[in-house]
Amino acid sequence: MTITTIIEALPPSPARSDTQEVFSNKTDAFLGALPQRVTQMNAVAAEINDTAAGIQSAADALNAFPAQTGNVGKTLKTNGTVLLWSDSGEIGDVSFSPRVFDAAKWVKCDGGYVSQAGWPKLYAHLNNLSAGAYRTDDCFSYIATDSSGGFVGIDTDGTSAYVTLGNSRVVKVDSSGGTTYSSYTVAASAKSAMNSSYIVVVKDGNLVSRITLATFTSSLLSLGTFAAGETVKDMAFINGRFLILTTSGKIYSSSDDGSSWTMTRSDLSGAAKMKKAKDPAFGTETIFVLRNNVVHFTQDGITWYSATLTDHVTLTDVTYMGAGSLRGFVFSSAAGFLTFATISSGTLTVIAARVAVLGAPTNIDASAYDDIFVSTSQHGVYRLAPDGTMSPIYLGAGNAKSGTVHKAITGVVSAGMGAFTYFITSDGIYKNPTLTSGSTFRLPNIDNPAHRGGKAYIRGEV
Repeated sequence: MTITTIIEALPPSPARSDTQEVFSNKTDAFLGALPQRVTQMNAVAAEINDTAAGIQSAADALNAFPAQTGNVGKTLKTNGTVLLWSDSGEIGDVSFSPRVFDAAKWVKCDGGYVSQAGWPKLYAHLNNLSAGAYRTDDCFSYIATDSSGGFVGIDTDGTSAYVTLGNSRVVKVDSSGGTTYSSYTVAASAKSAMNSSYIVVVKDGNLVSRITLATFTSSLLSLGTFAAGETVKDMAFINGRFLILTTSGKIYSSSDDGSSWTMTRSDLSGAAKMKKAKDPAFGTETIFVLRNNVVHFTQDGITWYSATLTDHVTLTDVTYMGAGSLRGFVFSSAAGFLTFATISSGTLTVIAARVAVLGAPTNIDASAYDDIFVSTSQHGVYRLAPDGTMSPIYLGAGNAKSGTVHKAITGVVSAGMGAFTYFITSDGIYKNPTLTSGSTFRLPNIDNPAHRGGKAYIRGEV
């Protein structure tokens, strides 16, 4: 109830000093206004009484003491209407207490994933603080599949991912995670590369098969050995040419989809890796061969250039970071750091050297989100954002942390894959399960010094 009646001012009262005529006029006006004043004052008094009753009722409700049973150790709070028992704290508060928390209001800060629908206030709070840093794309599910010979390569045509197994079969993985296998197999390790029409699979010194993408059918190219006694180390496609790096340091090239091959280099003995990296914004592709601390590279499959990264002793991998101040090619070192560089007209220019990361990188690969995945033998797999933030990647059922099982990523595809990211490790194919649904979000990972080996808790409800 509120007071809405307005009490109007009375006319001037008569005075003894007034003339008889003025006194008479003032008296008539003053006495004539008194009945209205009485009515207005009575209305205000009624409103005051009603308001007082409402205030008392609200006070009684506010001061009503809730039941104490089952609320040991809690404190009283008000929601503006009534008193409530509370564990104390606001949304997003972190507690390091060793006591047991109410699971309906607190959640463990173990870096795991929880439902957005189940914790909407916490999700909104974390994303407001961190500009969306607690996104849903750091959790990947395992796609159970035949792993004969291991998983040795992955590529995409923008619609499906194609994973090469060591037994020369190729697994086609669609955006829903469904798998289809090619028919041809051999009992030996294989490598592959693809263009817009074919996947060419090579085993050691033999051309094994060519898969037509439109129909996903395999055919064996009966060419015998294209390089007798050679073992294939890596394979890539650029500018209409398939290139093969052998363990003896030779480069073989084919411009007719694998029907014939020509040796174009034989001076790369000891090379650790050949890999293609692509600038997603401009589509520029570059094939790199890493040999100790020397980078050999070509952007047409014909003309080669080289550069020495003096800060490195052993280069392990290369990829491309598509955003941030360090946008460019990224080279990883066994010594535990990264080097960022750009390439123009055959010249490699270092823009940042010896950028430290967690552990010694064994593999690095780009995602579709301008970040890169860093695999290490000590700390599992991490995502490195353009601003330098590193966060762990979670793999498999139960979100098993890669930092525990030490799985190394050996290939990633994501651009054009229906907002999904796929990658392969030595033991499986993994797919991001949540990007389109946005159903989960990642919690902070905070150790609890008050509980040895335990985690802190964060408040998600009040």
